[in-house]
Amino acid sequence: MGEDAKLLIDRHPTDNVLYNLIIKYYHDSEEADIRYKRGSHVPKRLIRPAGHGCYGPSLNKAEELFIKYDNSSSALQLLLLSDGRPSDGYVLNQNEVQSNLKSRVEKIASRFGKRFNFAAIGMGNMKDYDCLKSMVESCQDYGGNSTLQVPGLSCAEIGAAFSSVATSLMACQTELKEYNDSDNGGPLKKKQRRVRTCLRENRRLLPALTEIVDDNFNIYMNDKVERYKYQHLDEMVASETRKRSKYSFVHVELLHPDARGVAFKRMAFGEGQERFAHQFFEVGADGQTVVGLPLVAKESKFVDDIEHQGGDVDWRTRDQFVERFCRIQKRSQSIAEAFNLKLDSITILDPCTPRVSFIECCVYYLTDDKRGQFPVVVEPKLEGNFEKWNNNNGWKRQSTGDIGGLSLIAIKEEEDQNEVDQNYDFIGREVLSVTKNEVAQAFSHFSYHFSRKQALICDLQGVYDKSSNMFKFTDPVIHYHNARKENGNGHFGRTDMGQKGIDSFFKSHKCNQLCKLVTKGFLNAAHH
Repeated sequence: MGEDAKLLIDRHPTDNVLYNLIIKYYHDSEEADIRYKRGSHVPKRLIRPAGHGCYGPSLNKAEELFIKYDNSSSALQLLLLSDGRPSDGYVLNQNEVQSNLKSRVEKIASRFGKRFNFAAIGMGNMKDYDCLKSMVESCQDYGGNSTLQVPGLSCAEIGAAFSSVATSLMACQTELKEYNDSDNGGPLKKKQRRVRTCLRENRRLLPALTEIVDDNFNIYMNDKVERYKYQHLDEMVASETRKRSKYSFVHVELLHPDARGVAFKRMAFGEGQERFAHQFFEVGADGQTVVGLPLVAKESKFVDDIEHQGGDVDWRTRDQFVERFCRIQKRSQSIAEAFNLKLDSITILDPCTPRVSFIECCVYYLTDDKRGQFPVVVEPKLEGNFEKWNNNNGWKRQSTGDIGGLSLIAIKEEEDQNEVDQNYDFIGREVLSVTKNEVAQAFSHFSYHFSRKQALICDLQGVYDKSSNMFKFTDPVIHYHNARKENGNGHFGRTDMGQKGIDSFFKSHKCNQLCKLVTKGFLNAAHH
């Protein structure tokens, strides 16, 4: 880094040749420094570190290279090494340095989102890294992955910091790979997936209330918008389409009676493994006034999903993404209802135990002058603290001891105790209380046995609604495996890893008290 940024090595494989190049630059810099101190001529081929350590020119060069060489299917990483505060104040107004550098990181993160990994490693006093800390936080605001580490000066600590950076990059790259041949139910395989270009907005600055939409929204009015619900067909219709599905998309009116169109925010405020999330509102006849509650529109983040759309208006052949999303939500909600009934039947369970639900979604077809007609999945905006309880790779949230106000409460001796599992030694006549985390993990376990060991619902994320004492989850993953079908992977889309995904969950899962109760009655429940 300096007042000008220079590119030393351009796109080289990570191998011994690269290592030797780096060592060569190191030795050349030593030679250049010795020549400089002696007053000798320093050849241009020798790189001598000199001048101020400015972040700005390096950030500009990094953005230039990201854009120039980006193929939209690779994870990107910017590693910044620093021994203190940036020296940009020598070329900029000192008061503007932090905001200027912060805005440059925000610009990169807004463009690349979760694919952008910004890692900063400082070597020195932590108090000298206020600017770096601000840059790291701003990257996270736009959905990027960022870390700031200030290791000790020992080789072991510095090496551990670099290893952590490499691990984060590999995890990001793995997420961009196709897990299976979802369209054909083929075997597990990996391939790169190209991510669509979409700018992100600062999710911390989302307005609490929107009454009038502005120029940052695309407006679709009257016949340019149609709404469909994914719902169960009645028996007569279902018998005619039984070869396809018991569910279908049915055309319905817009949510609000005064709605005449919708507003779709061009910038995404959120990003998952497969989807971009945008602000979405129904609007009145003037095309600006918001009517009804705030909504969220989701569409695929991958180029191949968008390219496959078009042509035949039949949702089965054109809109696999939205159909798959709605199918997963519906299946998850039906199992959640069975789980809640199971909780209701357990008399020893505290009645204040949270219940589980998955928010209802629908599909809006929007007709755009440039894109033609395209679908987006729309669901109510979740209000509250958005949390994640487990994922589709075996990670689960660790219990913190918080039981959400629940406790062991004494009950009358004459009340029925027949629901007590013999494998647990409950205390006398007391009510079993469990944490919110235990409820979430027990639901995933229950889904496996309820589906006769063919499916497991995980990647549980959403909010806990205190007023209804209900989890409101969205975007779940279903791992599906049918031993009778040789190539059954990908039944529920790309994130469905079949038996491998199910095994990953149970590898890290530790049954809690509720697991035993909700899986009681299923064949061989104790074995998984």
